[in-house]
Amino acid sequence: MISHFRTDLVIISAFIIYITAVESIHEADKIANLPGQPKVNFHQYAGFITIDEKQDRAFFYYFVEAETDPASKPLVLWLNGGPGCSSVGAGAFCEHGPFKPSGNVLIKNDYSWNKEANVLYLESPAGVGFSYSANKSFYQFVNDEMTAQDNLIFLENWFDKFPEFKNRDFYITGESYGGHYVPQLANLIIQSKAKLNLKGIAIGNPLLEFNTDFNSRAEFLWSHGLISDATYDQFTKVCNYSQFRRQYDNGNLTLGCSRVFKQVLGELGKFVDTYDVTLDVCLSSAYMQSEVLNQLKDKPKIDVCVEDETIVYLNRIDVQKALHTRLVGVNQWTICSEVLHYDMQNLEVPTIGILGSLVKSGIRVLVYSGDQDSVIPLTGTRTLVNGLAKELGLNTTVPYSPWFEGRQVAGWTQAYGNFLSYATIRGASHEAPLSQPERSLALFDSFVNGKQLPQMNGTMEERNPLSHSLKPNNHHVEEEQVLKVITVGESSPGRCRGRGVFREKDTKANLVETEGKLLLLACVDNKEAHGNYAEKDYAKEVWYLDFGCSNHMSGNRRLFSKLNETFREIVKFANNSSTNVMGK
Repeated sequence: MISHFRTDLVIISAFIIYITAVESIHEADKIANLPGQPKVNFHQYAGFITIDEKQDRAFFYYFVEAETDPASKPLVLWLNGGPGCSSVGAGAFCEHGPFKPSGNVLIKNDYSWNKEANVLYLESPAGVGFSYSANKSFYQFVNDEMTAQDNLIFLENWFDKFPEFKNRDFYITGESYGGHYVPQLANLIIQSKAKLNLKGIAIGNPLLEFNTDFNSRAEFLWSHGLISDATYDQFTKVCNYSQFRRQYDNGNLTLGCSRVFKQVLGELGKFVDTYDVTLDVCLSSAYMQSEVLNQLKDKPKIDVCVEDETIVYLNRIDVQKALHTRLVGVNQWTICSEVLHYDMQNLEVPTIGILGSLVKSGIRVLVYSGDQDSVIPLTGTRTLVNGLAKELGLNTTVPYSPWFEGRQVAGWTQAYGNFLSYATIRGASHEAPLSQPERSLALFDSFVNGKQLPQMNGTMEERNPLSHSLKPNNHHVEEEQVLKVITVGESSPGRCRGRGVFREKDTKANLVETEGKLLLLACVDNKEAHGNYAEKDYAKEVWYLDFGCSNHMSGNRRLFSKLNETFREIVKFANNSSTNVMGK
């Protein structure tokens, strides 16, 4: 008895030592409080992670734990685009972090993404934000391949500092040029066989294919009344935007393209934000003062000057001290790098094919568009995703339809197979969480929690044509428990609409991969069949559910969750999971 007690004591002591050691690794990076922040109950961390000791290259990160129950929630990495713009400044403090600057203080963001996940913001590559290279020659040429490799090194070193997150479900998210950063990093993780539990990626208004994305701009501007018919004609026939951008980046801009682009800018004017054509622009302080004095308009709901306020905030010495950071080789922090020379030829490297590779690898891919963005318009993105689905031979599992946040249409969505989906966010900008924070959070919530977007005024739309003919009972399947689905018939042709018997080989052929376990939709007239299917290797965990053709539900059956809702919901979830349910 004493020996057992001593053994237990040793184990407990070792566990306490381990937990203490883990916490001490990143204790130095814990943020006590950011200047001007309201009181919160979650932890924040910030600091540098070394990428290359010899070259003295390091990345700056800002990490916020989930507001509630961080130990059970996934880890999400966020990458802004540019190339060369800050995920901390734009992503955390302007879009979906826990706080936003307002004057000298921070205000709580009610739609912060750390309500649903632990969120890691990374300034990458070196030269962006506080991230640096002591060897300044590094800044002279940086490309996508270098960025992906350094980002993976960062992750591996960050997980060494935060080992408790190593086995957590991991998602990579981003926007804009994140359409390169995010899938390239995800692909490198798979190719390198890094021991990360990567589950999916989500990218907003992403650059996926140079010509398609950029040339959709003309139609967007014209359809929104921002350019005339004559200018639209010039912008599509004389010099389209991909031509202009290619010539500009190569330093050989022709007079024809220069004239067309000046014509476009002349009609757009200086007071339209191309990243959200419906959003007001941030005016100079003097002009804003005159507006207040003249009472020309009410205070806007969206702080369009939050980027300027973020720049001021992150350049404060007390803020930098609280974030455990410093300026290295630059005089001030900027939202987008002024020292980095990125290889702009990489813009023309398509990444849509990488999304296909990820889907084939079983990685969930969500592409979404703020529908008021003219920089990377939804029309080009939607075309690319549709084309990818056709190329992969994926069937539409959720037809193009509106999704809801609350009682209003929040956007439109379409899903293909089990791993690819597209969504728009209604009324949102290039930086969707900035202009539509509530709808963006709803989309993020559905993605990281593996839920379908709400249909029909916040409820799931019933789509299964089977459900209206089924007799409801009280059997309910929790969604997270349904991973594979099989269907079987029963021995009597006269019952179950005469569908007949699914033999074992037929049942195996009708298995549908989703995520892990089995749902057996049974129309079986004898209990022995239940047991037989349960004993098969491919049916280690089975739900036995009756279509209503048999009353013999007693006997050899196992249920693995609380049965508290109707069978109708079971069939609906099976249908939304792309299952091949007999009787459809």
